[in-house]
Formats: sequence, structure tokens, C-alpha cells
Amino acid sequence: LDPDTAISHWTFEAAMRAAGSVCQAVDQVIAGENRNAFCAVRPPGHHAGPTGIVKCANDPEGGSHGFCLLNNVAIGAAYARSMYRHEGIQKVAIVDFDVHHGNGTEEIIRNLVPLTEKATIRTPFAVGELSSSTYRPWLDETDIHNVFFSSTHGYGHRGFEQPGWFYPASGKSGVSESITNPAMVEKPNQRLELRDTYRQKIFPHLREFDPDLIFISAGFDAHRKDTMNFGYVGMVEEDYEWVTEQLVKIANTCCNGRVVSVLEGGYKIHGGIVSPFARSVASH
Repeated sequence: LDPDTAISHWTFEAAMRAAGSVCQAVDQVIAGENRNAFCAVRPPGHHAGPTGIVKCANDPEGGSHGFCLLNNVAIGAAYARSMYRHEGIQKVAIVDFDVHHGNGTEEIIRNLVPLTEKATIRTPFAVGELSSSTYRPWLDETDIHNVFFSSTHGYGHRGFEQPGWFYPASGKSGVSESITNPAMVEKPNQRLELRDTYRQKIFPHLREFDPDLIFISAGFDAHRKDTMNFGYVGMVEEDYEWVTEQLVKIANTCCNGRVVSVLEGGYKIHGGIVSPFARSVASH
């Protein structure tokens, strides 16, 4: 699809199965068969927007799919809100700790508000304007007030060896009551600062939101040994354990412990079960 995102004959089926796994996890958690669930799925999804690539002003070349085809966590959240609204699932929260901004998830949530985009069309004979609606509701007009999204991620330039913006070059700040991006990490190895941001900004907002179900976009590429993060954040296994424990505590208070975690990034797999990726997943 692009230089980052290779596909094969079975890619779409894999993406459909990944999204389906999240929906099945929602079924089991809400039915009480499991208190929580972790979906070890690939391809990841949080860069997939409503129509695919999410464009960014800092990336004039048009962006990348970022390995993502379907937004698994957004599909799961929409499914939960739509299918289980009569079982008490009205408010859903998505917390994304992948080192890359969950730009696709954010764009999907932005489109829960009725908006119209206008584009100017120029030809040798005339100039015209086209209008199109970007409104993509999950259930109804109350969606935007019942969905919480937070993303903590690296933001800035990659460095001298590989100039350019750190992918996807977006997510500098949050702009609505439902979208919170308070922790863009602009310097390497800010583990303690990241924890402080969770304590002071994300967790209080999440508790106040009082969700009925919490989703986690669980990316493990912020690990200090994962080269995909270009030195941003530098988390270790204890950090993933800590943030998971805190989210579970909030879930225990707000929503009977209901958590559905969905795998996003994490690429340092050399070493198998003792790789940084495997150890991070185990700590989660």
C-alpha cells in the first residue's frame, strides 16, 4: 500500500480476524466470561482512519498506513457502544500508550461530530466547490460525549541520522473534551515525566469520565530497546506493568474491572520469549 505497509493475499483476512477478535473479547468481557482480555492481534490498527491514511500538515508527502488496515480498537469500541447499549455500556474509553500517536483513532473520534469538508475543484473551464460530510456516527449524536480518547506518544524530529518528523508527525495537543493528548514526549527517556503526566492529567480525567468499558491500545514500541521509537520515551517492563495496574484499578472502581486491551506496535522480537517485546507483553 505504501513503502511502510506491505500486503499479501491473506492480509485483509488477517485484518478482519484481528478486528473480529476484539469484538469477541468485548462479548466475553461484557458477558462476564472474562473480567478482562488481551487481544494479541496483527496487523495493528491505531493509524487507520475513517478512510485509511490520516493526513498531517507536517507530512506533505501524504502519510502512511503505518502497518494498519482496520482500526481494531475503534471497531471494538463502536461495537460495544452499539451492541451493548441496553446492557449498560454507554461510555467507552480508549487509552493509547504506543510510542506513535494514535492518529487514526483520533480522526475516527473527531468524525463523531457532524462536520462538512469543502474542496475547490479547478479546471481550464470553471472553478467549483464540492462539499462532503465527514460524519461517521457509531450510534447517534451522543457519541462524542460518551467516548474518551487519550494518546501518549513521541512528537518531534527523528534526529540527524534520519531527518524528518517522528511518525506520524501529529498529536501535539488535544482540542476537545473527548480527546486528550497531554503527553507528547519531545526528549528521550522521559519515563518519570510520562508517569507524572498519567498521574496528573490522564488518570484524573479518566476517573471523571467514569467509563463503562476501558480499551487499551497497547503498543510496546516505546521500550528503550525498540529502535522504532528513535529514542523517545525509553520505557522498560516495569513501566508497562505500572500503567496497566493503574488502568485496572480505575476499571475496578468504574466498570467492574472491564478492560479490553488490543496489541498495537512492538517490534523488538529478537530473542523470542525473552525479547523486549515478549517481556513487555508479559508485564502487561
